[in-house]
Amino acid sequence: MNPDEVAVAAARNELLQVNASLRRGEFDHAEAMLADAARILPDDAETLRLQGLVHHLRGRLGDALGLLRAAHARWPDHAGILNTLGGALRDAGDSEGAIAALRKSCELDPLAAAAWYNLGVALISHGRNEEAAAVFARALDIDPMHLAAQLAHADTLARLQQREQAAARYRTTLQIHPDNARAQIGLAAVDAASLTDGEFAALRSLTNASALGDNERVAAQFAFAHALEARGDSEAAFAAFTTANAARRQALNWNSAHFSQLIDQVADAFAQPAARNPDTSSGNDVVLVVGWPGDGTDRLMAALAAHPEVSVGSGAPELVNVIQEESTRRGAAFPVWVATASADDWQRLGRRYLERSARWRRPHAVYVDPALPNWPFLGALFSMLPGARVIDMRGDALETCWACYRRPFPRGSEAYAYDFADLAAHWHDHERLMLYWHARHAQRIYQQDGSRLATEPAAAVRGLLEFCALPFAAECAKKAAAAPAVVPANVYGRHLDPLRRLLDPFAR
Repeated sequence: MNPDEVAVAAARNELLQVNASLRRGEFDHAEAMLADAARILPDDAETLRLQGLVHHLRGRLGDALGLLRAAHARWPDHAGILNTLGGALRDAGDSEGAIAALRKSCELDPLAAAAWYNLGVALISHGRNEEAAAVFARALDIDPMHLAAQLAHADTLARLQQREQAAARYRTTLQIHPDNARAQIGLAAVDAASLTDGEFAALRSLTNASALGDNERVAAQFAFAHALEARGDSEAAFAAFTTANAARRQALNWNSAHFSQLIDQVADAFAQPAARNPDTSSGNDVVLVVGWPGDGTDRLMAALAAHPEVSVGSGAPELVNVIQEESTRRGAAFPVWVATASADDWQRLGRRYLERSARWRRPHAVYVDPALPNWPFLGALFSMLPGARVIDMRGDALETCWACYRRPFPRGSEAYAYDFADLAAHWHDHERLMLYWHARHAQRIYQQDGSRLATEPAAAVRGLLEFCALPFAAECAKKAAAAPAVVPANVYGRHLDPLRRLLDPFAR
């Protein structure tokens, strides 16, 4: 072997080591080795792919996309480049581009479990959970030991309410990785009642594990509270819920008084009729669901998602993002700029919302935006999209607040939910502003009683679909009736008396 061949062989070995170092998170070491290899193989496909991957992992997304697109143009059938490009496109927000690139990568190399896994992640970001579940299963057929695919498959099955299958997948993962915290927490979340004594003991130990980060420890505490609840120990469960909520509340910056002031400002801003998009039909295929997370909302979304003429969004805060973009452009916070917004401004903002939500909408279907916290922005919505409709999901105050208190939201989400006083203040703000919107947009807002979806699913769903201008579908009522219910608040008796008093409008 001549010196050039030796150098090339050494460089290719270095590229293999770069891959291994990146998997271990050793970015500095990987980048240094990659620079060495690039001196010998500057135009090699794997060199360019890895350079793009390093840019991506280092947060230099623009550099990554530029390099990977150029590499793809040069080697259009290189599965590895397509796989890496797909991951970068996904993180850049181009989920459709990511899915296309990753599908092509899987076609070119159908035995690459990593590419199937990445395709599943891209499908999740596009809200296509059923497709994602099948893709994760394909990755596991190829490589049953792929831990990330095991966990992603279980998580996706849980989102699809396939609880038994999700629990089975979590247990399969725990057979291989018995100390995996995410699998332990996920198992308790989907089927706390089925935990064996050994699984229960392991979960108890996990709540005090020193290796856990703060966010993961709080998730474990919530999971343990649910396990105690499933065993009928409401005293211990309430104490565990209190501990978990206190820890999460301490980590968040939430000010109920400031939020109440914002609600006052919103009501004042729309006290006089605002200008609006002159195209009165704009948004006539858009339905927003607003309200609070809980049993009723889960039933409603299950019912709507089952309709063949409905396309459901991912829950991304597209309306809020559009309003924030306009606030940034104007250099003024919402709702300060509402009074100066013209009909043309609202038409432009309506188009922007439709652009941002286009990835989830499909032709000849009603688009349902499930971002529940949109309720403070309905005045802006109706100015932007005069044809849009809103489903106001309502439930019992105590049951709804308690359902939120016992729910482990992603960190930073629903920041009001971790303290009784914050919950009650938020409930009162929600009630008074929704009454305000109903008074001004009565024909555009439909109030849905959450309990009726459980007790009279066919009748409730029929009225709901009529409001959405959709034909009745029996499958929708079936899905509403089948959604699992939460543990009722009365199980906790006197422990919830402080919350009851705070929610009483006559006690304020």
